[in-house]
Amino acid sequence: MLSRISIAEWAFIAIEFVVAVIMLCYGTVVVSGKIMANWHTYGAPFQCHCELLWNTCACAATRPGMECLLGA
Repeated sequence: MLSRISIAEWAFIAIEFVVAVIMLCYGTVVVSGKIMANWHTYGAPFQCHCELLWNTCACAATRPGMECLLGA
């Protein structure tokens, strides 16, 4: 016996699809806005973000507590 999808099920699938697309677009817009608003904090893509974290960058070698990692 061949089962068929009822009109109610197609309607539910369509509503679910529309909600998913709206959430996808809305989430992208909101996150993009937050990134743009905080661009000065985050910096440009692929910019060095290891400030004050690792001893492999010149920007972090003088951070207090890094002397044990510098091999001094």
